[in-house]
Amino acid sequence: MIKDNIYIFKRYYSLIKEDRSKLIPFYITALFSNILDLVIPFIISRVLDLITNGYYNTAIYYVIILTIIYILSMFLSTIDCITYSRFLKYNYVTLHKKIVDKIYTFDYDYQKTIPKGRIINSINMDLIDISEMADNFYGIITRSLKIIIILICFFINSYIVGIGILLLGIIYLLSSHYMNKKSAYYLDVQIGWSDKLLGLLSEVLSGLKDILSLNFTKGINHKFGVYRRNWQKAYITKRKYMIIQKCILKGIIYLGKVLLFIYSIFSISKGNISIGLIILLVSYYDNFFNSTIEIMDKEASIEDENVSLLRIYKILEYKSDTTNSLCINKVDDVNGVIEFKKVNFSYEKIPTLKNISFVVESNCLTVLAGKAGSGKTTIFNLLLRLWSPNSGYILLDGNNINTLKREDYSKVISIVNQDTFMFNLSIRENLNLVNKDHTFQKEVCKKIGIHDFIMSLDKGYDTILDENSTNLSGGQKRLLSLARVLLTGSKVLLFDEVTSSLDPKTTNSIIDILLDLSNDHTVIVITHKKELMKRADKLIIINKGRKVGEGNHTDLIRKNMYYKRLQNRK
Repeated sequence: MIKDNIYIFKRYYSLIKEDRSKLIPFYITALFSNILDLVIPFIISRVLDLITNGYYNTAIYYVIILTIIYILSMFLSTIDCITYSRFLKYNYVTLHKKIVDKIYTFDYDYQKTIPKGRIINSINMDLIDISEMADNFYGIITRSLKIIIILICFFINSYIVGIGILLLGIIYLLSSHYMNKKSAYYLDVQIGWSDKLLGLLSEVLSGLKDILSLNFTKGINHKFGVYRRNWQKAYITKRKYMIIQKCILKGIIYLGKVLLFIYSIFSISKGNISIGLIILLVSYYDNFFNSTIEIMDKEASIEDENVSLLRIYKILEYKSDTTNSLCINKVDDVNGVIEFKKVNFSYEKIPTLKNISFVVESNCLTVLAGKAGSGKTTIFNLLLRLWSPNSGYILLDGNNINTLKREDYSKVISIVNQDTFMFNLSIRENLNLVNKDHTFQKEVCKKIGIHDFIMSLDKGYDTILDENSTNLSGGQKRLLSLARVLLTGSKVLLFDEVTSSLDPKTTNSIIDILLDLSNDHTVIVITHKKELMKRADKLIIINKGRKVGEGNHTDLIRKNMYYKRLQNRK
């Protein structure tokens, strides 16, 4: 029991190391509060003995002392609450930032280890659930010291009473510890099913349109039902152990108190004990077992909080399959030459890229072309370091990209996806997330031809974008995404089907922008648009994970059958 709690204690205090010093005032006031808790019963017993023996004036002095102690106890309790609240205020922000910063380092496979529902639950609930951990640990320490002092007092008065109370305390502690362990285990199971429910709900919200149009509701509801029933089963089992610990085991305490009264009646009948001492012993007995109950309640809380603590560590200790050793001194010094050297990659043991090699030159527009599922998006995911090759290398200016510091590499490469995500914020705020220079924002928006549209809106750059940017057309959203990526200042720009589902005029406009960008950027585009293929400086043709062609449109249309088939497709 002690060994388990020490291990949890070390893990927790390692997690909160940045804010531990803020707990020192709390520890000091809490210690004095517990000392006063032991002094109060002694003062009360003295008052009663003095009244019984007719020393009324002296008794009044003790009552005055008792009043002062009560006021001091209230003052210390208030300071306790204030200092602990201050600690929590800062520590929640510290831990929240740690988790968010860690999420930024995740690769594409993180959901195999940590489901999305668990991450959302952890950042919303687990951080709150561990908030009382420091208080619970310190509570166990101070109440343990209180129990030791009380036991000494009992042994001084009677070895028999001291041994009896010690044995009852051990039986209660061991039994409660077992119940707490079982309860914590089923809490972990319960939260696991809660994660699944939250994850499924997130998927429903993302795919609501398809679910309703294809009438998936019956199947989805069945899945919800299975998850809910398993959650219920774990919850009821957990509650069973909690009820035993909190209700049934208290019979041990009641038995001990009955035996103590019998001992007191026998002793007072023999004249061996005073009324004041009996009241002190009964008060200390209540204090002893109240402290014991509090220890086990706090241990139960720690066991439950440890479930949350382990879930947080699961996120913080997640490791991507990349190393980060080399750094880029200046982004401006990057040429942006990309090279794939005999790269192999398998997803779920299915080969996706097979011994693929090519070079993408800087300051040119390179198109990746091929049928759907040929491996083009996998190439982008590898370039973004969301995955790592099983073998082979991807180089940036001759350096393996997986040896570059993540924060440096992220400044070099940016992407515009087909389904671009915009936050439910104003246009200005969306752009500010990348670069807060409003003059530069305006220049970029003018360059790509979105500025006039923005200014035509009632609130201009302060226009709030709806969720999923439904108040923008597909082309407008794509252009705004282009503006955002240019604000990053990245040398290597990736574009995944940025011209799909757009009208011919917007498509040609974006192609012109891409060609213009290629004058001073490395531009790589995945596309099915023949117009873009024809105007590209270089095409790399991918088929079933292999490179099957490389060159410009003129050369490939004459020599490469795979490219001819792509051009002949409607």
